[in-house]
Amino acid sequence: MLQKIRKKFALKKIFQRMPSTLVDRYGVSGAYTQGQVEKTMEAESLNTDYIDYAYAAFLSFDDAVACVGNEQMVLSIQSEVIQQYSNTSINEVGNSGHSSIMFVAGGFGGDGGGSVGSFGGSGGGDGGGGS
Repeated sequence: MLQKIRKKFALKKIFQRMPSTLVDRYGVSGAYTQGQVEKTMEAESLNTDYIDYAYAAFLSFDDAVACVGNEQMVLSIQSEVIQQYSNTSINEVGNSGHSSIMFVAGGFGGDGGGSVGSFGGSGGGDGGGGS
């Protein structure tokens, strides 16, 4: 029970802070690098026990798979995040089932500033828009 609460709190902080901080530090991008995500997690003092969630959310799909270890885990993480944070719009779903999902930081309980992040998808990019 305590672990579930800790996880929920950690993920909420990650998805509140990471989108706007990544944009502030590195500019708007459809996907960020592993180093950018790791440095941002560290700078924001976020719980790195859940860095796989940040990889799945902010890296390209292929880079996320390389960091997390397997494709199914990345898809599972993305699905879990979508279910937990309902203010997410699916921008594109490829034939392979790999989603490219855009979200606005304000939809995760952030400051509503409209910073955009993305789940990296296979092919097609981020579609250039948010919700």
